[in-house]
This record gives sequence, C-alpha cells and structure tokens, in this order.
Amino acid sequence: MLHLRHHAAQYIGTLIFALTAISLSGCDSNSELAAPADKDIVASADLPSNAVSSDSTNNENSTVKRGQYRYFADSAMFTECNTGQSWPIAPSEEAADIERAYLEAASQDNQAMQPITLSIETHIDVIEGMETGTQKPHLIIDRFIGIDADQHCVLPQAALIGTYWRVNRVASFDVMPAGLREEPRIILANDGNMKGHSGCNAMFGQYTHHDDTLKFSGIAGTRMACPQIMPLESAVHLALSNTASYRIDGQYLYLETESGQSLATLEAVYLY
Repeated sequence: MLHLRHHAAQYIGTLIFALTAISLSGCDSNSELAAPADKDIVASADLPSNAVSSDSTNNENSTVKRGQYRYFADSAMFTECNTGQSWPIAPSEEAADIERAYLEAASQDNQAMQPITLSIETHIDVIEGMETGTQKPHLIIDRFIGIDADQHCVLPQAALIGTYWRVNRVASFDVMPAGLREEPRIILANDGNMKGHSGCNAMFGQYTHHDDTLKFSGIAGTRMACPQIMPLESAVHLALSNTASYRIDGQYLYLETESGQSLATLEAVYLY
C-alpha cells in the first residue's frame, strides 16, 4: 500500500510540473502565437516622412506656419508659403474660426474663391479623410494667429508631372456643383499615363508634352451614373481633349488651346 502511495505521489508531481511548463511556454516572448492585428491602427513606419504618429502628436509638436488658406467645395486647404506643401485642415472649433474669417474677408473683396494668407499654430496628425475615408495627414489647428495684412506669399513653382492637380475652373464651372463623388483632378505620371477623376467617375488616358505643349489622348473613364454631375464631367473631358498647350504660374496650371484660349485652371495639391 505504501508503495502504491509513493508512485501516486510521484505521478501527481510529474503532472503538475508538466502543466506548469506548458503554462509558462504560452507566455514566452518567443512564442509563435501572434497577437491579432488591429486594421485601424496605422504603423508609424507607414506614415509619410513629414507626418507625426497620432500616438506621439500633441501640442508640444505645434509650429507656427504662414501660408495660403482656401475654402473650396466644403473643405479647407492650407499651403505653406516657404515649402509649397499643402494639407487638408481637420474640422475643429479653431478651424471654424478660420473659415468664418476667410468668408468674411472674401465677401468684402467679392472674391470668394481667392486664397488668403494667414498664420496659424498647428501640428500634423493622420486622421480619416472626410471624402475618401482613408487615413492621410491633416493640419490640426492649435491656435489661429490671424490673417496677414501683407498678403504676399511666393509659392515654389509646381511641377507638371507627379503633382495632384485639382480642377478649380473648367468651361463655365467656376464653382464645383454639389453632389461630387470626388473632387475633379488629374495626375500625370512619368510613364506618360494620366489618371484622375471628373467628379463622378474615375478617368484615365495618356499624355505627351514638350516645352509648353501638352496633349491628351485615349481619355476614358468608369460609367457611374450621376445626372447632376454629367455636365461637369463632359466639360472636363472636352477641356483635356482640346488642350494643346499649358503654363504653370506658382501653384496653378492653365490648360489652353493652340491659339491660347483658356480651357481650365487647376491648382497643385501635393501627394504624400
């Protein structure tokens, strides 16, 4: 009987030791079990070089920036004077103060579409864009310093290729109509391809350019139905088809016919 009790005690001791080893191995830092990934977390390694991770961004990162502010199609953009970089502005009480000041200044000059130069204290954070739902760098306004009395703001010359060109005016459209799926734009790639959006549908094609000549070909697009946007889309396609020359003045691209007739005005919005 004592012999059986001795063996039983040995067996129980061995079992407890084994269970303890298994438990400890599950907590080992070298375990092959990986934690589930959170698809909503943006790794700082994936952020653009000029962005700050939302984990580390706070008011200590604020800097004073001077640049041009523009409110366009229910969204605000800020372009820094000394770098030419542009960011969308995140909604906030401070951003609303700037919007009111802009609309007041614009109404006094009767030029609602013209940018104004102002100074702000701000930092950059990566948040979800209102239009696309994707995460991108935004300016977070920490303090609205004010509108500059000196509106002089010399922006670097934008490059034709590799720049996000937003359509500000085309044909009779000085103001973009309501109901846009995405803002009209074009981007010219190094390989001669053009991609963009005409307001309702994505569009694509090819281009050639030499000196001040610029021609588009093979322009096509997707076939989503947006009846209220169709006139704008037709105007965008027609302007590109008739483009024979271009000129760039600062951050603005002017598409023209061979005789110099203006077809469209686009504004540079840099990609990140």
